[in-house]
Amino acid sequence: GFCFVVLSVTAAKLILYISLMAYTAVPVLFFFIGLSFIPRDFLFRPSRTEQKVALHEIFHFTKWIFLSFVANSISGRLDVFMLSHFKGSEAVGYYSAAQQLVTILPMIIGAVSTVLLPQVSRLQTKDEFKGFIKKVAFGASILAFCLLPMVIFGEQIIHLIFGSRYAGSFGAFRILFFGYLIALFTNPMSLVVYALNKPKIFTIINYFQLAITITLDYILVQKF
Repeated sequence: GFCFVVLSVTAAKLILYISLMAYTAVPVLFFFIGLSFIPRDFLFRPSRTEQKVALHEIFHFTKWIFLSFVANSISGRLDVFMLSHFKGSEAVGYYSAAQQLVTILPMIIGAVSTVLLPQVSRLQTKDEFKGFIKKVAFGASILAFCLLPMVIFGEQIIHLIFGSRYAGSFGAFRILFFGYLIALFTNPMSLVVYALNKPKIFTIINYFQLAITITLDYILVQKF
């Protein structure tokens, strides 16, 4: 029995050591692999005129990205703030449990958008954009179909993870789930706006959404 315990502890330490080594080594490995894809003229110093043009474009593009980030950051935290203010900690607990269950969806949406952005930036013609939108709609449909069991068995998942006390979270979970499914279609398609170098449009939409979110949260949280 003592030998078994010693072997188990040794194996656990060895597995942990290997995991840490892999976690550290993989980013370094892919860094050097990525270097092989960098153009050879990357390290050549551009002219002052080219630098000014690049900085001007970067500034005017990123200022809209920053403003969008501010709007999304505010709207993303209003729900819990409103619930806490109007309904108390119990409602916040139910809602937070539902949010934790759907966390995988924004992660998937962010990953998909990150992968697609370089491809969208290379599109130029109207037909290419139409083809991209069709492919995104098809891919999102398949992904949404694969994720549907989450809402079908949502109540069982909540009972399994959080216990019967959080049964009231299912209503919020279902609404959040279908909201993120819609975002699964719309977010990748919105990359077209960035590809067209018109981030201002997206920023205006974000602040319009923020205004709607503030208004509806204030009205509906108190009512329901």
